[in-house]
Amino acid sequence: MANIAIADREGTPAGLSLEVFCDDVEIGTILFHFFKIRKGMLRPINYLASYGVGLERLVSVIHGKDFLQSAQRYALARKILERKVKVARSSIFDRDVVRLLYGLEALALIPNELSIPQRRLVQRLKLDVKRVVLDLGVAFEDVKELFSFFQHWKDETFLIIARDRKT
Repeated sequence: MANIAIADREGTPAGLSLEVFCDDVEIGTILFHFFKIRKGMLRPINYLASYGVGLERLVSVIHGKDFLQSAQRYALARKILERKVKVARSSIFDRDVVRLLYGLEALALIPNELSIPQRRLVQRLKLDVKRVVLDLGVAFEDVKELFSFFQHWKDETFLIIARDRKT
């Protein structure tokens, strides 16, 4: 058992949480919900279980290296970022680099038509990306380049340009 998962909102499930590790990398979480929060109290419910597996983490374990090195688009994007921002080369900032790259990729691929709740989530994501950009000291032009990279990373000509720039 890793911990007890309890949210602070009315009606949310609560229970035990089990984290699954392989080679010291957390690859998934299993949740066992026995309660719901009702009027600030834990109330028993019929058993409910859920799980989540980080496919990117499985890939990194299978390849025996960091996920940002295992997936081609993240390896290329990280090289672009490392050329622009020296702190991105430091392992101390790996978590921020991952948040920035995932966030920019998500923003680059989000469709134009969104519901109101989806727009709210996108706004939260934009704020998180903005915080990381400021924390890492990434220039606006560099953010635009990474954003464009994620919009076009499947385009072979863009990959050739990205490879040529790293030399």
